Amino acid sequence: MRDVSELQQEALSICEMVYRACERHQIPCCLAAGTLLGAVRHKGFIPWDDDIDLEIFRTDYECFRRIMQDELGDRLIFQEFQTDPTYPFPFTKIFLRNAVTERLHYPHLNRSGYAFVDVFPLSRCPTNESIARIFFKITELLSLSILSRVCSEGDQVCGYTKRHVIVAYHFFQKLPIPLVQRISSAVINFFNAVSPNRYLCYTGGKYGYPLEKYQADWYHTMENVKFEGREFAIPAGWDALLRHKYGNYRQLPVPANRTGHFE
Repeated sequence: MRDVSELQQEALSICEMVYRACERHQIPCCLAAGTLLGAVRHKGFIPWDDDIDLEIFRTDYECFRRIMQDELGDRLIFQEFQTDPTYPFPFTKIFLRNAVTERLHYPHLNRSGYAFVDVFPLSRCPTNESIARIFFKITELLSLSILSRVCSEGDQVCGYTKRHVIVAYHFFQKLPIPLVQRISSAVINFFNAVSPNRYLCYTGGKYGYPLEKYQADWYHTMENVKFEGREFAIPAGWDALLRHKYGNYRQLPVPANRTGHFE
């Protein structure tokens, strides 16, 4: 097992490459999730965290993908629907190209024990709570129907109890994985196109609805902060965002919950 500080430095080098490329091409990009929390609370990594989370707007996502492949494809591996026919998540994982590994939790990802950066596309989210809940549930079902087929836990990743949800899960599970990936992208793009710009979200994160549904005005402007001595953007509404997602985010979790991805 590699030391967490080594993973952090590797993740930071990946983040620098990705973030600076976004800056050069004027693609808005900001720290997200646990990385945003670390920037505010620790001025850098949460001590036990071993990856970096970034967000971009979905309207910039295709441009982002093209630029990353053109400029950094010789140094980085971009794992997503378009590059991995069994990838279950609707966001991008980025690894150093020379990091040849076996992922512990999801062996099919073939990337374990090496640092990575997650890039989450922020999509517009339905304002109606019932529709938003259905939107999150559909995209979660689609991801889990792939994940259950490619990770060692199998159907244990599901955990559903309601009969109609279980039926939908098993229906998606029988479809070819590339088709499920295309359905997931189509659902996300549809709601991004028809929803007003009042709420943003990303699907596929571990918190789900409603904690990953955000007010769009939290992202209307950005401000810069220091993260491990380097400057990155964060949403100007970071305090409201962190309180929404984590509650009292200044309080450290109990020691038993201070774990990274590879512990």
